[in-house]
Amino acid sequence: MIFDYSDKAKDAQAAIAAFMAEHVYPNEAEILTQLDDGDRWQPVPLIEALKVKAKAQGLWNLFLPDSEHGAGLSNLDYAPACEEMGRSAFAPATSPAMCSQSTAARCARSAELAFRATS
Repeated sequence: MIFDYSDKAKDAQAAIAAFMAEHVYPNEAEILTQLDDGDRWQPVPLIEALKVKAKAQGLWNLFLPDSEHGAGLSNLDYAPACEEMGRSAFAPATSPAMCSQSTAARCARSAELAFRATS
């Protein structure tokens, strides 16, 4: 069986990769600093700023298959997006594709612990 991602999946993956390269990877150290310096149960300022940028670029609610409220990706189209976001421990906190806004601070704390364990 020959398998290739749909154009929609490829476009989403490319947009996420660009966002990660421009905004997430360069800010991982600063996110750690803000996690250390802030209240562990409050949102991290840099992550909150990145959420705004992700929303502005249409990288919000990617997990919702309904195109009216989400990106309109099927589960198959969503898989490469998750692969791309999984390359940083902090991506789930900047895009609620994997983490709802109400739990972003806890996700960021969990990501911090995982990031430090592998560093």
